Amino acid sequence: MRIVNESLFPSGDIYIFRGTYVEGARLEKGNIKGYDALRSLLEVREGTYQYIEAGPEVQAALNQNLHVKIGMLINALPDLPDTIEGLRGQNTLDRIRARPEEPQPSEESLIYPETVQQVQDFEKKSMAWRALVFWGFFFLLSAAIGVGFLVWH
Repeated sequence: MRIVNESLFPSGDIYIFRGTYVEGARLEKGNIKGYDALRSLLEVREGTYQYIEAGPEVQAALNQNLHVKIGMLINALPDLPDTIEGLRGQNTLDRIRARPEEPQPSEESLIYPETVQQVQDFEKKSMAWRALVFWGFFFLLSAAIGVGFLVWH
């Protein structure tokens, strides 16, 4: 996209990739490129603009890998941050890495003491019949296998 401010500086180009990302910008006068040029061009209040299909040479010259989503630009206007990092925000991986380590509480501390006591009481009351059921099942299974073995042979 070419932005022209006929009365005042700046004028220049913004490289928009596939209508989704701004990949670069440059001003016609001076050697200003990148995010500084993008900020200057987006601050133009009066002027004209036009979309131009750029060939590979122009794309290569304008591509500074800014990789800024147009939606992020629109949301930040008219007060663009001073740096491109402020505009991009942190990605998920950066946010995870930047998060300070917090000591995690133990699982036992997350359980209500009343719940722990109820479980312990149930364990004590049910231990006898659970043992009876387990050993009874074991005995019946062993007996069934033994009888089956005797009948088969």
